[in-house]
Amino acid sequence: MIKQLLLVGIALFATACVPIPAEPPAASEQALSSDKLDDCAGGYLNMLPGQTASDPILGSLPGYIDIVGAASSLEGETLTAVFHLRKIPEEMAVNREGVADLHMEYMWSVSIDVDGGSIVTHDSTGFTIAAFHAARSDSADTATAVLPFQVAVQTMVLKNRHSPEKNETRLLELPVIPRLIVSHEDDTLTLVGRVPGIADSSIISFSTFDALHGRDGVSCRPG
Repeated sequence: MIKQLLLVGIALFATACVPIPAEPPAASEQALSSDKLDDCAGGYLNMLPGQTASDPILGSLPGYIDIVGAASSLEGETLTAVFHLRKIPEEMAVNREGVADLHMEYMWSVSIDVDGGSIVTHDSTGFTIAAFHAARSDSADTATAVLPFQVAVQTMVLKNRHSPEKNETRLLELPVIPRLIVSHEDDTLTLVGRVPGIADSSIISFSTFDALHGRDGVSCRPG
């Protein structure tokens, strides 16, 4: 039951409308070489594995969800996705007041369409690789805890399961646990995990989330 509620929370996060920050990002020459980066239907920049991009600083966001750059690489079906963040703290406050029990409190996720289609369609070719913390506040007097960042955060890979008959998509947890690498010196959060069917032509999109402070992603290019 707990896992089902958690997956519902991730599904709601993944399908939410995402605002586009006002300032345009700079992107690497490798990133700019692909027309796929013009597809911003989900609100944030669509990239190919192996591409990099930068994003403007948003002082209104906490440093741990403020994306300043993103990079990735692909070896076989193993995706390495690197979030360059403004600042990753040594410790995180979890189960904060205002975040309901089992709701998503923090999340760093990479949405993937292995067939290179639109990420926002959430069809059966879609996956999500994520680091996250779900709040555990089962009573009104549950105290906020402060934990080491790596202890507070879990990881998972999810697959879209589309039901044409019901015209709905659910998220299925895969039996793989992505590796989480956190560098406080470089302020990077790296996810390494196997994504079935991913290829050089697949589309990926980075995003972050804090239930109390908002979200961020790699901004779309202007024009």
